[in-house]
Amino acid sequence: MSAGRRRSKDDEPSFAEAIGDVEPLADRNKHRGPPGSTTRPPPAARPVRFEFPDPEDRAVGFASGIQSSQFRRLRAGGIRPDRDVDLHGLRADPARGLLLDEICEAIAAGERCVRVVHGKGLRSKNEPVLRNALPEWLGDPRLEGRILAFAPAQPGDGGRGATYVLLRRR
Repeated sequence: MSAGRRRSKDDEPSFAEAIGDVEPLADRNKHRGPPGSTTRPPPAARPVRFEFPDPEDRAVGFASGIQSSQFRRLRAGGIRPDRDVDLHGLRADPARGLLLDEICEAIAAGERCVRVVHGKGLRSKNEPVLRNALPEWLGDPRLEGRILAFAPAQPGDGGRGATYVLLRRR
């Protein structure tokens, strides 16, 4: 078609003709991970509201609405924490309660970033319990839509023994 000629409505096929024979996906709601990935995230007690760049490493996650530049700054330690929450040495239930209370207070105070110190799990029997539970705790209904992203802290802020949590602005 030449650049000067416009298409008429009669030249275009109908939508059904254009797409041809199609079949719906077998399970549209199943998480598939990043393109090309065949791995699935481990099951959780309830759906977590975050995407994970690496499904094998749930220490880094983000919600919809975060700008990629913000996410890079958070991961690089460029957004300084307004508050520290120290869960180090606590058992899971008290740690979860303290975390949720502190994050709710940070939200009410208009704070932007919280550093959660959970330890590396060196004294845990099998795995780092608090660090591994953090993504699920951040998906708690009390925090619905208020968490933008989280990522391990920089070495000077605790490294893999701490996590930066970026809160959504009001």
